[in-house]
Amino acid sequence: MLFACALIVVLVAGLFVLGDRALGVERRRSLGGWLIDELPAEARVDTLPQAFIEWFDALFRTRAVSVLGVELHLPRLGRSLLASGIALIAAALVWLANKGALAEAPSSGTNVALLGLLYGGATIATNLIPDYLSLVESRFVLGRMAAARGPLARLGWLAVDVVASMAIVFGFVFLSFWLALPLVPEGADYAVGCLDRESLSFARMVDIFVAGLTFSTPPGTLNYDVSGVYIYSSLFTSFWVWIYLASTLLVRVAQLAPGLRAFLRDACRVHDYPLRVLAAASALVAVVALTLPPLLRPLLPEDRQHTNGMDGDVWEVDLCREKHFREFMFPLPNQRVRQNPGGWPF
Repeated sequence: MLFACALIVVLVAGLFVLGDRALGVERRRSLGGWLIDELPAEARVDTLPQAFIEWFDALFRTRAVSVLGVELHLPRLGRSLLASGIALIAAALVWLANKGALAEAPSSGTNVALLGLLYGGATIATNLIPDYLSLVESRFVLGRMAAARGPLARLGWLAVDVVASMAIVFGFVFLSFWLALPLVPEGADYAVGCLDRESLSFARMVDIFVAGLTFSTPPGTLNYDVSGVYIYSSLFTSFWVWIYLASTLLVRVAQLAPGLRAFLRDACRVHDYPLRVLAAASALVAVVALTLPPLLRPLLPEDRQHTNGMDGDVWEVDLCREKHFREFMFPLPNQRVRQNPGGWPF
């Protein structure tokens, strides 16, 4: 887990270190002035959102289009794919670390190649569209946030961004499951907890989504926590915004310490490299964010505190027991009757 967290912290800090290249000279100077409280009052209002928007647009090379009278900024597809790939790797590492895969080998009965093909392939293939839509949605919300006046209005738009991104992800997770489940090879249904279209109800999808958010495996299920890779990678932009805002506030408060403002201005050249100054703060924010889940996990309901790890017994999965019991007791015409798998009273 430590390796996965360290890699994410490095990625976050690296994003900020390289960010100054995306900002113009005047934007860097205004952001640096805001960080050490040297801007006039009239220039402080939209400094943070405008700097982030310029950074976002340069990083993704967006182009403005009008859709039904609404201006949208569309990222370049290649840039979006690259961001999706990095976010997927980071989320997958956290998921694997949470399951213990980075610390112990899977049991001899675990088909790692099959799991990688089913989960990895499906996630990559179906995550690209919601990731792109989340970027477009987040850029739209950023524009509204920059135009808003007052901190409460801007916090409200940030909440809209999170809710909208999660709604996009939920819809595409549901759709991708519905499309992909019939493609699972016969005999490999245990790898997806014996889910099929018939059992994929809205309530079960909510259960899978919550399991992904908490990286947990509820009793009687298998690997529901893998949906967290899908969810958190699509929330990349939202996390980016929150880390940016938290880092700027951290530096703004820290500069009140005696001598630190002069240090940031003269030694760190905050007016020339504001995002590089924020890199250290962003790493600290990322460390705090990554330590929160283990601290908050004991507060979750008991069935949301654990994962099945790298082991999974098909007969402990409720859907598998029900499905194979039906097949054994009531085989369809021309269906080969399964042998009693042993130990089961039927």
